[in-house]
Amino acid sequence: MRKRFSDQAYLFCLNSFKEARHNLISDSLGSSSDLYKALYSPKTSLRNTELERYELLVIKRQWESAVSQSKNISDNERSSVRSLFVNIYRDYVAKIQGTSLDLYFIEDHLKAMESLLEMNQKWDDRLKSLHVDFLKEEKILKDKIINEKSKNK
Repeated sequence: MRKRFSDQAYLFCLNSFKEARHNLISDSLGSSSDLYKALYSPKTSLRNTELERYELLVIKRQWESAVSQSKNISDNERSSVRSLFVNIYRDYVAKIQGTSLDLYFIEDHLKAMESLLEMNQKWDDRLKSLHVDFLKEEKILKDKIINEKSKNK
């Protein structure tokens, strides 16, 4: 009976997922600001978006790492390795995301989420700026009222 994939293809996949697991553990031990923001976002509404963004970043990071590492494999084996990895990877992503996704969708989704988070940050900054402006105007008004009262006495 002939094997469908080579031993090197299976080892490549195992090593790729081992590296991904190592990165997740490292991230959870505090080396990832993305995960930290996702877990400790002060706004509940942003927490889910940040978590989803982190999840997509992890998926993208693993894909890019595997593509980079596959360049070190001989041409004869590369096709077998990539074929097996893509099959396993799609199943893995489907279990995480609930559907089979490809990297282009993940990248587009990531860009949209980052844009949404950036827009939220701009709104927060603008709101803080308006609050400061309000406090300044309130102080000026109070000073004018005090000056008017002291003039009238």
